[in-house]
Amino acid sequence: MLTTVHIIGILLTVSLLLAVSILSGRKVKDAKAFTTGGRSGSWMVCGAILGTLVGGQSTIGTAQLAFSFGLSAWWFTIGAALGALVQRYGM
Repeated sequence: MLTTVHIIGILLTVSLLLAVSILSGRKVKDAKAFTTGGRSGSWMVCGAILGTLVGGQSTIGTAQLAFSFGLSAWWFTIGAALGALVQRYGM
C-alpha cells in the first residue's frame, strides 16, 4: 500500500527527471547533437545508461537469469559493462 511518503518520493523523482529532460532538451540544436548528446554531456548519457543497468535489470533480472541458466547469465552483465565503456570512451 502506498503511503504519503511513497507518493511524495514518486512525485519528487518524476519532477527531477522532468526538470533534467527539459534543461537537456533546450541544448539540442540539430540531429547530430541529439544523437551524440552534443559531446559535452557524455557523463549524463553514461550516467543514465548505468542508472538503468544498476536498477531493476541487473539486480532482479540478472539474479533470475543466474538462477535459471547459471553462469551464462553473466553475459548480460559483461555486455552491459562493455556497452557502457563504448558509450563513454567511444572505443
